[in-house]
Amino acid sequence: MTPANTGLRTPHGEPVSKIQPPKNGPPTHIQFIYLRLNRDFTLYVRQHHAPLGDRTIVQMEDHLIWLSRPGDGRRKAPEKRLIKWGYNFEALAFPEPSTYLSIFLDEDAWDFSPANEDCPDPLIFIAAKTRWRNDGTPETFRHFLANKRFYNLEARAVGNDKRPLLRCTVDGPIMPDTPGIGEGYAFELFLRAPYAEEGTSFNGVTIVIDPRVPNDGPPRQGG
Repeated sequence: MTPANTGLRTPHGEPVSKIQPPKNGPPTHIQFIYLRLNRDFTLYVRQHHAPLGDRTIVQMEDHLIWLSRPGDGRRKAPEKRLIKWGYNFEALAFPEPSTYLSIFLDEDAWDFSPANEDCPDPLIFIAAKTRWRNDGTPETFRHFLANKRFYNLEARAVGNDKRPLLRCTVDGPIMPDTPGIGEGYAFELFLRAPYAEEGTSFNGVTIVIDPRVPNDGPPRQGG
């Protein structure tokens, strides 16, 4: 599975907001992604993959938020040894028949982008990736599967400062892409960041998470 960005805004396959019963039974595991901005404005991303056990999904999300935040290292160490974890968006996988995907944005002023005519959901699966040739024309170099496995998208606010969390259901198993093979799924994640000063027409800017391949845009003319 490969997070990616091609500039497309039309969902490829079924929208993640489609509501339907889990095809493989209730989810037994969670793939959790924690996002925050560091003081140097780098993006901190932590993954956790764990069985729900006897916790509800909300209890497990709250537990993984606590594990992902800085501090309490000694208290967290025994818990972290029991859970698979990783950095960034590398090697996202859903090996179980049914899994929750939860994405938590640990910023009180930021949010996931609301639905609008340009972005129907904050999480959108895409059909292909493009790059720019030297002559300034786009070239499609990788294609992805239409979404039929991610659905039931919902949101909740966490804590007193109501930090945003997205959750969807995933029909597995889905393993990481094999390098060089144009298969698997790819998505774009849309965030909304406010301006420091209120404007007259827009209250913020939309930011697209594209963590895998840099997008340099069209080549500049004339050096």
